[in-house]
Amino acid sequence: MSEPSLFHTGHFRFNAKDYRRAITFARVKGKSLRHIKADCTEPRYGLVQCKSLAVYKFLANLLNSGNHRLLTLKLTNLKWLRESTVHPRSDVIKLLATLLEHQQQLRVVDLSNARLRVKQGRLILKALSKHCSETVHTLNIDALISFKVPQDPQDGRYFARFISAMCSFRNLSDLRLPLGYLQDNVLQSLAAAAKNSLEFLTIRCHYKPRAVSRINPSAWLTLTSACPNLKVRFSLRPKEDSYFDLVPCNLLIPAIPLDTFNWTCGSLISLDNLQQCFEHLAHNFQNTLRHISLKAGVRLDAERIRDLMESIHECSQLETLSIRLKCDLSGDDEFYKTAIQDAVDEHRMTCAVKFNGHDVGSLNDMSFME
Repeated sequence: MSEPSLFHTGHFRFNAKDYRRAITFARVKGKSLRHIKADCTEPRYGLVQCKSLAVYKFLANLLNSGNHRLLTLKLTNLKWLRESTVHPRSDVIKLLATLLEHQQQLRVVDLSNARLRVKQGRLILKALSKHCSETVHTLNIDALISFKVPQDPQDGRYFARFISAMCSFRNLSDLRLPLGYLQDNVLQSLAAAAKNSLEFLTIRCHYKPRAVSRINPSAWLTLTSACPNLKVRFSLRPKEDSYFDLVPCNLLIPAIPLDTFNWTCGSLISLDNLQQCFEHLAHNFQNTLRHISLKAGVRLDAERIRDLMESIHECSQLETLSIRLKCDLSGDDEFYKTAIQDAVDEHRMTCAVKFNGHDVGSLNDMSFME
């Protein structure tokens, strides 16, 4: 926990060691806080009830302090609350909603990985928008709700209301959410709500693709017309028990103003699919794509590396390329570095290139030499 700037900022962790200090700080200095970052990472076995009580008391102390001037609230990883019996999840969520309802100046809000019921998620967003619909500019609601494709009309209505609450913020510049939230009408609603303000849309896809519906290109065009400076950041990482077969090509349609692509794939991905993905990126996003990160549990030969780099070098706006590959044999690391360096030299690539976290030289290394 830190207390810089006359106690305006507080970083809290609700572990067995620090939770008491968090509760006390909120009680004694809660009114002076402007920026709160609270990590509620899933507790170890046997500490769930203790942490549930701690979070409840922390929020209660903040509310009782009469602090209506928070600027930043990052309260993440609340998903374990469903296991609590001391204070049921509904009690904590209601208290959080009341706290948000009293705020008037919030600008940055991160409530990711709470995995609430859709109805609870709507309650949270509705409370946040009561006085802060014009002030919030950065909103992270990735996995705020435990999303499942609605199976009956009632579920569908709840989700529609959740989306309506999400689109009530009028000055969003940075929004983070999972791909499952996105539908044609959601993009159209965002276009109306955040016209000329939305600059970054970060989309995460960490589950099986069969639960994802394809979005119509016209919906993306509506959004990009309303938000001409929009940049999309896409993160694709499958669960261990799933297999993505050409999913990037299926999901990344040309109408998306793709700026960043992060792809983590396991050992089951075929090398042909990997190549097709890179060709798809180069063909459709060569004028917008600035950052690429690939982490793959496969081994590549020099020819395959050369083919991948040949595809990517067509991306004229590319600034960074990060590649992580499986290195389970002696000499693999040096082999890959040499192969990537040769490809960089061959295609005269000027972007910053990293392999397994280490810099690989590019032509930019000589940009100040005359």
